[in-house]
Amino acid sequence: MLNQNIVKSKTAKVSCDGDEGSGGHPRIYLNIKPEIGFIVCPYCSKKFELE
Repeated sequence: MLNQNIVKSKTAKVSCDGDEGSGGHPRIYLNIKPEIGFIVCPYCSKKFELE
């Protein structure tokens, strides 16, 4: 994965609205499946990992 922007989360439900550098995107809510341990935002490719 090219994007190294990784966010650690203690909960499986996360939200993403991009960042200022990318100009942002509509806020979306994502659910991290515990058996996988991470999810990637389909808009900005930010990766969310369970701690």
